[in-house]
Order: sequence, then C-alpha cells, then structure tokens
Amino acid sequence: MKTVPVTNHGNTNLHIGGKVIVPGDTLHIDERIVPPDLMPETPAEEQPEKSADEIAAAAQFALVEAIASGNVQSVVAELPAQSDEDLTALEAYENANSARKGVLEAIAADRLRRAQPPTE
Repeated sequence: MKTVPVTNHGNTNLHIGGKVIVPGDTLHIDERIVPPDLMPETPAEEQPEKSADEIAAAAQFALVEAIASGNVQSVVAELPAQSDEDLTALEAYENANSARKGVLEAIAADRLRRAQPPTE
C-alpha cells in the first residue's frame, strides 16, 4: 500500500477514508482513496503522461463527485442521463461516502427501469 501525504490547509476537519485531518496537520493516506485534488503535486518533469484510461477515470470521478454533491432530489434527477458505467461509479461513490438511502434506492430503481424491455 502506497501512501501519500495529505495536508489540511482549510479551517475545518478534513475526512478521508475514515481518517480525520485537523487544520494545519498532515497525515499519510492510502493513495487509492485520496481525491485527485488532494494528491500532492509532482514537478512537471517527473509527471508521467496520463493514459486515456486514467484521463477517463479522472473525468468520471469528477462527474460522479459533482452529481453526488447535490441533495437527494438533484441526484435522483440526474440518474436517467447517466451511462450504466457512470451509474455504477455513482453507486460505489455514494456507498463509500454518504450512503443516502433515497439515492441508493433511486439507483436501484433506475437499474430496474433500464433492465425492462421497452414498451410499445
């Protein structure tokens, strides 16, 4: 498990994967659960080129995070417009973070709706 230092530069506690980072403090966190915007910067000459998969994953994470940041009603309203892959990512994100019953139930209902054959 590779860890990265995460510093809380804000005024409130920062929660990442069950860890609490108080303002001004730094903890080493498993890099797999650190959001991209909190990853430490590496000098440009050391940064490896990102693959298309990495770029797509970062874009998907940003989309899912943006959708999940809304209230239950706004998240539910966005579900029909999402791809099956984005829906799966949103469900995983929701389970790992807020686990709001209304959102998880709406995702399950949307999956059922998608599985039904179209009516004529």
